[in-house]
Amino acid sequence: MSPSSAAPAEVPPRAQAQGERAASAWRWAAGVTLAMGLAARLPWPTAAGTAVTCVFFAAVWLAVWRRSDEVVRSHGLSLGGLMMYERPPLREMLGAWGRSLLWALAMSAAVLVPFALLWRPVVTELHWTGLHAFEWRRSWGAWGQAAASQLCVVALPEEALYRGVLQTRFERSFPRGMPVLGGVITLGNVLTSVVFAVGHVVTRTDPVHLLVFFPSLLFGWLRTRTKSIESGMFFHAFCNLLSECLFEGFLG
Repeated sequence: MSPSSAAPAEVPPRAQAQGERAASAWRWAAGVTLAMGLAARLPWPTAAGTAVTCVFFAAVWLAVWRRSDEVVRSHGLSLGGLMMYERPPLREMLGAWGRSLLWALAMSAAVLVPFALLWRPVVTELHWTGLHAFEWRRSWGAWGQAAASQLCVVALPEEALYRGVLQTRFERSFPRGMPVLGGVITLGNVLTSVVFAVGHVVTRTDPVHLLVFFPSLLFGWLRTRTKSIESGMFFHAFCNLLSECLFEGFLG
């Protein structure tokens, strides 16, 4: 029998399943990124922002939240039990939220405190114009509203989609990674972070937003380490609030 007439080798079932999962993750990533881009270009800024958030929530609901508790839990999207049909006892739910907040605070102490201390020296070295002494420009009430918005309108939908849906599915096909501080930065995390960065550029049309790739790796590390999105959600909100505070206080 000639080589050209030989039957093609069969793909092992496990490899085939991994390929199908990876293809599914890429389809979700492409579809949601396209929908985000279209929503962000609505002619009314408030409507555009609301539409992008709705795209996130709709995608997560279609992919995970409408399914069984087992699927929700496996994607780290139970939100301490709030999104499950059979909710755990209140004490257990509060404990889950408390542990997530502690993880976010620990990550903030390790990353955001040095970032805040180094921000002005680095900006000074880059010769940015308009830099002045720090000024506290908002009331505590205004910062409270900003915190609620960052947590519920930005961090929750983004973490639910990127870390809950996409990272979970990418990691099922690409589980290997590099151990870092008791956790793992997986290839699935890296791929998710690429999609996360591209999504920010698609919605904001500024290449500088590709830099969100780096904090995304930390959000993904928390997802892998804690098996849920809640700690990354809190830390994501803290990152955004600190950025607002620094830019507004030194450059506003």
